[in-house]
Amino acid sequence: MELFQMINSKRDLCLTCEEIAKGSGVPISTVRKVFSKQTKVPRRQTLDDLSKFFESKYHPAQVEYFRNEAMQYAKQNRPSGNGLLVREPGAYMKSADVSGMSVKSIDKKYTLEDFDEMPMEPRIELIDGKVVTMDAPSFSHQDAVMEIIFQTKLFIKKNKGKCKAMVSPAAVQPVVDDPSNVVEPDVFVVCDEKKMEDGRHVIGAPDWIVEVLSPSTRNRDMVKKRDLYKKAGVREYWMVDMDGEVVIIYEFSKTNNPSIRTMSEPIPVGIYDGKLEIDLSELVKNEDA
Repeated sequence: MELFQMINSKRDLCLTCEEIAKGSGVPISTVRKVFSKQTKVPRRQTLDDLSKFFESKYHPAQVEYFRNEAMQYAKQNRPSGNGLLVREPGAYMKSADVSGMSVKSIDKKYTLEDFDEMPMEPRIELIDGKVVTMDAPSFSHQDAVMEIIFQTKLFIKKNKGKCKAMVSPAAVQPVVDDPSNVVEPDVFVVCDEKKMEDGRHVIGAPDWIVEVLSPSTRNRDMVKKRDLYKKAGVREYWMVDMDGEVVIIYEFSKTNNPSIRTMSEPIPVGIYDGKLEIDLSELVKNEDA
């Protein structure tokens, strides 16, 4: 884990400097200086010792998430030639030439209006005005999407709910005044019908978004789109990791760190106060089969 992650974790786990020092073996005076930011550049060994302590507090899948997040952060924030730290938005994302566009046109900042004029294939999203392609989903990806949407729609229908559950492809502009970000979440729930007034787009943040991680979208879903959804005001964000058989869950109003739930047990949905539980256990691989 990197220092910014440990600072967030210290707050979320309600840890004191004394507890951190005792668990990590780092002197209490050093711990206080690091977390008060008196020490601008801590020694690598100090950070390694602190990182081991914090990682011991989390599920292995969450540790993998933190490491992935740190790698993406490092790619987006690297020194320039003059030694200054520069940010390169979307440097890790896959931009592509879409049918009908020249390579030069990819430098343009596209908006929802442009998105509507683009061909249906290949599937794309707009991230900070840039065109990003999405590969065709795998069978396991689709299995997860179908289970989640089926169970969610059934729950809403049984309870005569007013929210609407939808699946990709459906254009969502999460931030009302930012048409340069247009995404197609795998599953999402919108409870404010005014956000769907034009019958074609969702303008504004859905209440709940689910992305099933895949090789072509994993990094984008875990970092860039997570940040976008938080900024937009999405109440709950799930990332379904079929390989790890876990679901990474953000409830943005409560914490900056995710919780990790295994797919072998029913998973409560926060926006419904746990009254809806998604059961993905049939998708878990049976080693004995």
